[in-house]
Amino acid sequence: MIGERARAILTYVLICLMWSTSGLIVRSMRAADAWQINAMRTGTAGLLIGLWLAHLHRGRLLARLRGVGPSPLAAIFVSFAAGTNLFIYALEHTTVANTACLGATSPFWAMLLAWWRLGERPSRRTLSAACLALLGAALMVGQGLALGTEAWRGDLAALGLAVAFAFQLVNLRSYPREQLLPAFAFAGLLTAAVLVVLRGGLLALPVGDLVLGLFLGLVQMTVPTILMVWTSRWLGAVEIALLSLLDTVLNPLWVFLFLGEAPSPLALLGGAIVVAAVVLAVVRRA
Repeated sequence: MIGERARAILTYVLICLMWSTSGLIVRSMRAADAWQINAMRTGTAGLLIGLWLAHLHRGRLLARLRGVGPSPLAAIFVSFAAGTNLFIYALEHTTVANTACLGATSPFWAMLLAWWRLGERPSRRTLSAACLALLGAALMVGQGLALGTEAWRGDLAALGLAVAFAFQLVNLRSYPREQLLPAFAFAGLLTAAVLVVLRGGLLALPVGDLVLGLFLGLVQMTVPTILMVWTSRWLGAVEIALLSLLDTVLNPLWVFLFLGEAPSPLALLGGAIVVAAVVLAVVRRA
């Protein structure tokens, strides 16, 4: 019979599969810019998570929402809003390669934050896996690196994205699970509201873009967030950060299969190394 930890690992692989569809979905949009896409996906996630909570708790929803303390709400909002917006800023001011490579440093930040805040000391195996994953990610995107140019603002944002994601993972381990999903719902709605005020123009988008934006919010944020809250009970912050790097491998795979953009041999080698690092991190000796 499969154990809870193994089930959590398989669930997180499913999360990465859903995350990895983002490149294909975004490439299929015709008119929406990055800010509008982010507004649609965060707003959809906040609304759907709220509806899920309303179904789950039925007459007790307001009591649940009032039970969310200010600390988890502030922590989740900061990490959620910072991560989504830094991601967009990085893509607009530096290369995709830089964003991916610097974002792959998240396991290291997760190790430091988990050690400081949760007392989770990394093992040698975990540290080795993190180093191996960073090497694989660097190989995958090494041909497009442009450090030292005017793209430094975007590079800094990509590094901030890695820290924000690590902070979010540590938050999943820091607060009671019944407070996390309401905090994510609030964060999604508030982030979307800010983006709509600053950017707007959603109603002028083609219907196809609106449908894809809503679908992106469902498969890339709503379902993964709900599942991620559950997996955090069985997996450490660093393990989750390492598993998340599977998205770096799978995202270009779907683009290749459906849009015909073939990865380079170096990217294939880097992807194999990232997968090996993930296996090293999650497989334990009997």
